Amino acid sequence: MRNVVIFISSYFFIHHSLALSVHSENITVTKGENVKFRCQLPLDFSSKDNIIQWKKSRSDDDNLIISINGKIPKIFQNSYQTDLTNQHSSLELFHVNHNDSTAYICQTFETQTILCQYNLVVLIMPEAPLLTINKVDIEEYQAVTLTCSSLNGNPPPQYTWYRNGTLLTYDS
Repeated sequence: MRNVVIFISSYFFIHHSLALSVHSENITVTKGENVKFRCQLPLDFSSKDNIIQWKKSRSDDDNLIISINGKIPKIFQNSYQTDLTNQHSSLELFHVNHNDSTAYICQTFETQTILCQYNLVVLIMPEAPLLTINKVDIEEYQAVTLTCSSLNGNPPPQYTWYRNGTLLTYDS
């Protein structure tokens, strides 16, 4: 019975002391760059007593575990690097692309307490815009619809329309 009480009280202490140091940050980088996330660990943290993991959020709720206690599986070693000390844990992503735009979470394995969360947006230059017109044969004073579009931009590009040098405004 004594072991159970010690476990419960130590779980409560670790869980609540770690929960106080949550760090959240939004980061924007350009496609092809490297980015490094650094999570400061609580003062009472011990890597001997706790397991730290980094995970990548995915839209299907099947989060990808990237590292556990500073170790990365061989299949991810070309994409990620990690470091773990008693003071911090870091995760570096190499040559980011559109699929890397998501949340990265540093948390305790045992209690799933989030210590740090980085929300990454990878900027991607869109391809040259394409202008399309809804009619082939246009007559004077006839209404036409002009559509401007680009592929592969992240975030998607926004367009500003001008007519004879004057900014066009429209009601939404």
